[in-house]
Amino acid sequence: MLECLKISEEQAKTRSFDAIELLGDKKWFHWGWEGMFNINLLNNLRFYPTIPIEDMLFGILICTKAKQIKILNKQLLIYRVRSYSTCGRDMAKNSPLLAYPPNLTDIAFEFGNRITYRYYYFDYSSVYVCLGLLDFMQTLQDNALRDRIKLFVIHLADRAFCSARADKDPRRTRELLKPLRPYMQKVRFTTKIGYYTPWLYRILKKIKRNFV
Repeated sequence: MLECLKISEEQAKTRSFDAIELLGDKKWFHWGWEGMFNINLLNNLRFYPTIPIEDMLFGILICTKAKQIKILNKQLLIYRVRSYSTCGRDMAKNSPLLAYPPNLTDIAFEFGNRITYRYYYFDYSSVYVCLGLLDFMQTLQDNALRDRIKLFVIHLADRAFCSARADKDPRRTRELLKPLRPYMQKVRFTTKIGYYTPWLYRILKKIKRNFV
C-alpha cells in the first residue's frame, strides 16, 4: 500500500498526512473500509447502498473530511474473494453468472455472463460515484481540494460513459450522465461516439466483429 500511496516506511512511522498528500495524483482511491475513523467523520456519511464500488466514493469523502491521516504499515486483515465472485480476475467472455446480490437482479437478467455483467455494473456504479463527488465538491471551501476531487471525476467519467455504449442499459444511465458532460476530457473517442451517436457506434461495432 505504501508504494501505491508513494509514501516511505519512514514517513509512515513518523508523520501524519492530509487529504491532498494522500490522494496525490492517483486516478482511483478505494481504502474506505480498511481503517479506523473518528466517529464524528461519519456524520451524514454512509456507504451508498445500491452500487458495488461504494468504497471508492466513501473512501474519498472520508479521506477529505479527516484533518490528519496516519498510515499503519501492517497487514491486519486478509481480503478474500469468494468463488464465482464478479471481482475475480480470471473471467472469460463465456463465464457463467452463478451468484449476484438481489439489488443487481435486473442487471444479471440482462447480462448472462460474469464479464459483461461486471463491466456494466462497474460502469453504472462509476456514474453514481461521479455524481456523488460532484455534489460533494459543492460543499468544499478549499479550492485545491475541490480541484483534486474534480480530477477523480474526470478520470472516472471515462468508465461512467461506457455504460451508455453497452449493448443493453437496464439502469438507463444516459439521462444520468448529462451532468458529467463538462468532465469528458479523458473519455475515449469511441466512448463519445457510443454516447452521442449510439446508432453509429453499433454499426462500427458490428463491422469490427465481422473483420476480427
